[in-house]
Amino acid sequence: MTLLQYNAYRLMSREGDPSQFFRGGRLFQEYLVNAYGRIESNRLQFILKEQKKLRADTYCGLADAPIFLFCGLPLHSPRSRRCRP
Repeated sequence: MTLLQYNAYRLMSREGDPSQFFRGGRLFQEYLVNAYGRIESNRLQFILKEQKKLRADTYCGLADAPIFLFCGLPLHSPRSRRCRP
């Protein structure tokens, strides 16, 4: 279970079960900001730790796609492929 799933479960409103979270005011807002920070930190740590497995540099043409779209070139043109699979 990820932190995002845990927080989504904790914050989901249920009929007939009044949550005390939503009555916390500014303390509830601080809890949400801290939870968001923990989730993003966890995601960044995962990406940092698994960078070699992700190998984002092997996705050919992904970084070039906005350039080709801006210039009006079709993405399937022969000029749009820099590397070969």
